[in-house]
Amino acid sequence: MSDLLDTPITTNVLYQQKSISSHSLSLFCNPVSINQDCIMPSSCPVCGDGGAELVSAVVPFFDSFSISNKQLYHGRCKCGTTLNVDGYKEGVLNMGTYLVSHRLLAEYMMLFLQAGNSMYSFYELWGWRLMIENQSMLLRPSYSQFRLAWLSYLQLIEIKDEWFSCPHCGPHPNVVVCDGISLGYPKRYVRSNGSANAAEHILLKGNSSTDRTLGISAQVRKSVLKFMAKVDDVDVQSISSIAQGTCLEKIVTHASQANHIPDYWIDLLTNILKMSPITSVVNQQAIDDVVSLGSKLPDSRTIYVLQHNSPIFFNFAKYMCEEDCQLVLPICLRILEVFNKLQNHKPHDTGSAAEQHLCCLPMLPQLCGRGSYVADSLQPSKHSLSCSKVFHSSLTPGLFTLHCQHGICYGFQALDKVESPNTAFTIFRTRFPKAPSVIIYDNACHLHLYSLNRDPGFFKNTQFLVDKFHWKNHKGCSDAYNARLYPALAGVNTQVAEQSNSRLNRLRGTVSYMTECNFMKSVKLFVSYKNILQRATVGVKSSQEEEYVVRHRNIFGR
Repeated sequence: MSDLLDTPITTNVLYQQKSISSHSLSLFCNPVSINQDCIMPSSCPVCGDGGAELVSAVVPFFDSFSISNKQLYHGRCKCGTTLNVDGYKEGVLNMGTYLVSHRLLAEYMMLFLQAGNSMYSFYELWGWRLMIENQSMLLRPSYSQFRLAWLSYLQLIEIKDEWFSCPHCGPHPNVVVCDGISLGYPKRYVRSNGSANAAEHILLKGNSSTDRTLGISAQVRKSVLKFMAKVDDVDVQSISSIAQGTCLEKIVTHASQANHIPDYWIDLLTNILKMSPITSVVNQQAIDDVVSLGSKLPDSRTIYVLQHNSPIFFNFAKYMCEEDCQLVLPICLRILEVFNKLQNHKPHDTGSAAEQHLCCLPMLPQLCGRGSYVADSLQPSKHSLSCSKVFHSSLTPGLFTLHCQHGICYGFQALDKVESPNTAFTIFRTRFPKAPSVIIYDNACHLHLYSLNRDPGFFKNTQFLVDKFHWKNHKGCSDAYNARLYPALAGVNTQVAEQSNSRLNRLRGTVSYMTECNFMKSVKLFVSYKNILQRATVGVKSSQEEEYVVRHRNIFGR
């Protein structure tokens, strides 16, 4: 065995090394077995001359079950071009002073993709395998050398953009399920992500609270809610007087005279009196049918429309009588007024901005800037919109992922600040030509407010919903945010982002201490692989993807 195997590589020299191999590699390459002892470069790519003078060096070759020496040639062509062995045809990665087989690196890749195995655990497993094959563990490269080889191999793997889109939903899904995960990398490796704003910092105005609610004062709202809750110290007559001139005047007067309010009225008033935007209760498809309740009892078609688009008014319409039409009319007219004001808003011109390197959304390139808004300069309310999760003190906060309703991940944003509605707002505003029809997010209620405060024209027809799993944690927002109430979403897995992120958690021990570049590529590789398998379940895959899926099933049996 050559003395080269026993010569340690110092850390300083190690990280100055670069892989000589540069040919891109398929995600599931078919590793070839290298039989020759001498490995020579191909003819000159510039002049085509194959008669250059070559020199050789004996270098160690590391394979899955053996370690051997190879005669590695290199030289310079007469035209001045440096000739080196790329190793693509031979199935090896040329690290200059040692060779590593694609087969060995592909084995680790499969364990990483399937179970999130760490490099060190595979390195130790490989050592035991060599011992079983009567090879010395001491002849292995150092762990640092193996790690460098894997990271070089990782950068060569070709990941196609089309794997980050759903064949059914297209490049811009109409229903988006998003969520955050606390999977980060060391803060010392963070580079500036640049600004998503346009160069011109013109402050843009959004929507005020009075323009998106019933316009009821806090005093009236609290008094009516107390009356419905049957609080003993409520003065019914005073409620009637302070409610005069509002859309609640008729129902409050009627209820105070009867000293009673029906349960179906309580459910309706409780939801529309909350500070949630009224457009969370009534969307574009249901507005005409909601307004019609003020003039006539609903027919079967109206009931169907309300059931699928406005479950709060659906529960009211099921039980209302003719007397209720006149009582609910002022409320319906106020809702129509609010809705029309919102529809009059146009999307802001937010200019342009450079692509952000912390975003991996291959099929969603940046189309415009985020914009600078008046609301950005306002002090946050006592109910902070930021995430309350506890993060590792030395790692970045994590990732924010986007999925379509079929479970395909469209990519992710690495967070340099804690997760907040601004993360989702920036992605949708800068990368979608038109806002999705439905956004499902565990913080959808705050995202709705945040979006209307800034660019109501862009999000005016978007329905914001909270997934079924997280709804139990929401106490103060309208029930209209509950995705479970909408029959059209009965077949949609609203927890697909949460489930996908649980798989990403497997990488925590492997990627949490990588540099930013290696972290982004590792997560991108993992997500693309899972997308290939998911695309197969929705019935669409290319011939190359078919090959990947067959390989996966042959190896793992599923």
